[in-house]
Amino acid sequence: MSPSDPRQHQPGALAIGAWREQLLSAFVDCDREGARSVIQRALQSGLTLEGVLSHLIHPAMDTLGDMWGRGEVALTQQFIAACAIEDAAEGIAGARLVRAPGPKVVLGTLADGHGLGVKLVSIFLRAAGMDVVDAGFGLSPKELVSRTLEEGASVVGVSVFLLRSAKFIPELQELIAREGGAVKLAVGGAPFRADPELARRVGADAWAADAFGAVGAIRSLMNGHAP
Repeated sequence: MSPSDPRQHQPGALAIGAWREQLLSAFVDCDREGARSVIQRALQSGLTLEGVLSHLIHPAMDTLGDMWGRGEVALTQQFIAACAIEDAAEGIAGARLVRAPGPKVVLGTLADGHGLGVKLVSIFLRAAGMDVVDAGFGLSPKELVSRTLEEGASVVGVSVFLLRSAKFIPELQELIAREGGAVKLAVGGAPFRADPELARRVGADAWAADAFGAVGAIRSLMNGHAP
């Protein structure tokens, strides 16, 4: 690593906190360019991709989801946030992930009326070479399993914003066991980051703390390892 390498100078907590607030403000203000600019500045200042995901994007998404649940932001703001995430993440994911042939994955949410987590995960999985189908949000377990079987996917991924939505995952897993054969279930979202044991309790085959980790988790599943 050269003396001029910015990774030698990791940003401090104050800078990270300021970027996180700026990113949330950009989401709320429907400012796609502003969101992209915040993420690019953080990367240029030496924050790693994993750090951008864990310290900026996911916390801002979680806060926005809480605000949406309280009626403080509109669906339009959720949509703009998803677009901003897509704008910002596509370039950094494609530049930092090794592409390799991967399985077909169906992504969706159960009960949650949002699609931010799925949007972010789909970008990273596609950048890693996987065939991804976004089934949408607010689905029932039966709807998500049916779509997975129709697509002939090997993995179904569920993103959860609210803890109460996780209660539908055992039903999903039961349907997969009864109808889906070898289909694997991967989960993620704020409740799983808060309680890593939750994935085991709801019967998931794998979980990931962020979109970057979802790539490794799904690859491990396909290689016969439990992440």
